[in-house]
Amino acid sequence: MSAGNLFVRYMFFLSMITIALIVLDGCSSARKATADRKVGKLSMLEMEQMVSAHNNDYSWFSGKARVVVEHDDTRIGGTVQIRMLHNEFIWMSIQKFGFELARAYIRPDSAFIIDRFNKDFYAEGLEDYLAAYHIPFQFEELQGLILGNVPYEKGRRMRYRMEEGSHFLTQVTPDNLFFEYEAGSDLKIRRVLVKDPMDRMVLSLLGNYAQAGNREFPFAIEHFVEGGNQKVGMSIVYSSVEFDVEKNIPFEIPAHYSRIQ
Repeated sequence: MSAGNLFVRYMFFLSMITIALIVLDGCSSARKATADRKVGKLSMLEMEQMVSAHNNDYSWFSGKARVVVEHDDTRIGGTVQIRMLHNEFIWMSIQKFGFELARAYIRPDSAFIIDRFNKDFYAEGLEDYLAAYHIPFQFEELQGLILGNVPYEKGRRMRYRMEEGSHFLTQVTPDNLFFEYEAGSDLKIRRVLVKDPMDRMVLSLLGNYAQAGNREFPFAIEHFVEGGNQKVGMSIVYSSVEFDVEKNIPFEIPAHYSRIQ
């Protein structure tokens, strides 16, 4: 399999699992990072409010990012344009060396990828794909992962602790999914760990928080997915983001492209 083809496959695979992002530096002068401040121990209510208030609401989202995919000994990177309409679709244009390598269009019921490198395309029902890989996320949660939003539901067997200036909140769901949220002294979530009873794990790292319009946004996010003998990671570092501005969504499969079975 060619490097270009491999990148297209892993871009799709990881967008279905968690969309991982690495914490890197390099904040644009047009953005102002959140100042760090010393905070003592929080109450359980304060910690719950901090976690529940983390997620960004939106109708439209668009962003440009540097993406790096890592799997086994393979490490491939590219520039990705991302556009999303909440609960409707995820659109991505993947470029390398100034040329479009692939274009993806993911809806709540289906997913399509145009592979310009090999002149073919991929199409499959989203529900079937998620079930085949035992991925415990729905479409809205997949969109949230791109934004650095975190899964959270109030009231599930919660515990709070403070260690070395960091704040931790853990919760366990009725089906024994374990969640741990870590926030720094700036009260921004920087780490989320999710484990299931089979010891499959998703680790998310969030960083480089800065203003994006009237909200704070983690311009760097990283997710690692580990289960069995599989370890996959993907980093996205945003250079620009925009909320609630409608965008054009060009997507058309060329007639001469072959469908991948």
